[in-house]
Amino acid sequence: LPYIYHKKSREEEKLEMIETAVTDLKGNIADTVQKSLDSVQGLLEQQQNKLHSLALDLASTQSKVALLPSESYTVGDLKG
Repeated sequence: LPYIYHKKSREEEKLEMIETAVTDLKGNIADTVQKSLDSVQGLLEQQQNKLHSLALDLASTQSKVALLPSESYTVGDLKG
């Protein structure tokens, strides 16, 4: 009987170790995923700001083009 009890106790210890390892792994994965999501969110915000800036530049250029004579214009005209 002591052998069976001892064997069960060792198996319970192993199971507890596995459960602890799984819990730790779950926490590590959650942290990694959160950091990745935060990074992606930051990149998306940067892209959104860049797109907004480009949209403003496009609108400005379009308004300048509308004021130019329809015959011809140069890149220098657009930059001015």
